[in-house]
Amino acid sequence: MAAATEITPELITKLLMDPTIAAASVSSQLMAVLNFVRGVSNQDGEAIIKEVTDDLEYLWVPKGLEQYGPRVKNKEQTKEFFTKYGGGSYVKDFKFTVLDYVEMPGKIVLQMKSSGELTSGKGQYDNDYIWIFHIVQQESTSKIKVVKEFYDSLYCMQVWGSTET
Repeated sequence: MAAATEITPELITKLLMDPTIAAASVSSQLMAVLNFVRGVSNQDGEAIIKEVTDDLEYLWVPKGLEQYGPRVKNKEQTKEFFTKYGGGSYVKDFKFTVLDYVEMPGKIVLQMKSSGELTSGKGQYDNDYIWIFHIVQQESTSKIKVVKEFYDSLYCMQVWGSTET
């Protein structure tokens, strides 16, 4: 009998970059989160909303870049934001690297670092994140109900300045 694959930050990063990698020991709630984060990286609004409940709450914590829209977003606002302003708009080759991961029933926490090249040509983008996902079961499928995104807002303000949306 083969041993179960240990879920590590390195494995999660590989799964983010290549969804064709089979990992039988990955839970359905982790797959929903991976698909969501991959959608964010690729500015794929449809992939993002496929993984969330209709009453999704997406929160920026602590409040920071409110100029980019409401601090608390619903499903459609989340899709619109990441389609318009997600990884590829300001950063090309946008990628997340998972540094740490905690999973429990109904909740996943990811500590991640993002990287990419600023489309302005002014260097690299490297930011730190902690995302907390609250997950519910809907019709035997894991769906994300709440996302809390903690990011280095001071770094964002230094990189983006007061860019209007």
